[in-house]
Amino acid sequence: KSLDIKLIELPFIDFYASASFRNDSGVGLDRIAQKKKKIIKFEEDEYYEGTILIQTMGDSMEPSLNSGSTLLGRIVEKENWKYVGNAIYAVFFAGRYEVKRIVENNFADGYLMLIADNPEHGKQKVNIQDITDILKIEEIVRSKVF
Repeated sequence: KSLDIKLIELPFIDFYASASFRNDSGVGLDRIAQKKKKIIKFEEDEYYEGTILIQTMGDSMEPSLNSGSTLLGRIVEKENWKYVGNAIYAVFFAGRYEVKRIVENNFADGYLMLIADNPEHGKQKVNIQDITDILKIEEIVRSKVF
């Protein structure tokens, strides 16, 4: 008996999220469509509309997220950036993206504070005008067990 399951394809960013605050170039959701990307299939569901899969690298978000975790992120519309906080986000800025926790949203003052869960890593103030996109991390899709 065959299963009657409809599958959808989600874009998967084929480069790693930064584990520490580094300076390189070339990311932003507007450029993802121009890059070759892997596709992971999920059972069709409205829940997956407006989502993207990304991967982390490094230990800055441990113990919450292991290096190499595949994460499901939902696009946060620009008009809602003033409400982000108290969760983990992928923030695209200055030609890269960081997967970090936002606990300080100082949108009115023009910045967000990104904080690593691992106390050995720091925090970074990011100017709102430098941000191109924000994804709210909603699920760990795949992760290694340590």
